[in-house]
Amino acid sequence: GSNAIQLAVAAGYEVVTTASPKNFDYVKKLGASQVFDYNSPNVGDDLLAAFKGKKIAGALDCIGAASTAICLDVVHKSDGYKFVATVKPVQHTPPEEVGIKHIFGTSIKDNEVGKAVYEDFMPKALKAGTFVPAPAPQIVGKGLESLQEAVDLMKKGVSATKLVVTL
Repeated sequence: GSNAIQLAVAAGYEVVTTASPKNFDYVKKLGASQVFDYNSPNVGDDLLAAFKGKKIAGALDCIGAASTAICLDVVHKSDGYKFVATVKPVQHTPPEEVGIKHIFGTSIKDNEVGKAVYEDFMPKALKAGTFVPAPAPQIVGKGLESLQEAVDLMKKGVSATKLVVTL
């Protein structure tokens, strides 16, 4: 999500996203123009109101089954490109006229999107500081003996943090 926000903004899109309230400032710093609480019972309606009068370019779902259903509904009811990309395996049948596809980050490395991102854009953006590696890493430990600690931390819940075990 952190990278998707920055890539979409760099491509010239306005990004409207969801997050937990504690991460609102974080995603706005990355370039999101509006952010809504994904736990709100009204998040679908809030998103529809934010898109009123705008054409959407699609949606990216990084959370899971409940958010995928909301994304599909919002995209279906909005004007624009009716497509949801999800990092989770597809478990929903989309409404008519709405596409959905599971996309794993490495699946783009050998196509024109991968070249545009990783060769044409990313080196220059990193050098210029216009793209920030995100989320920030949290070094859990070193070696295989630290993997369980990282898994335990992940089970407790982490947000806007990349857990790292070094070798």
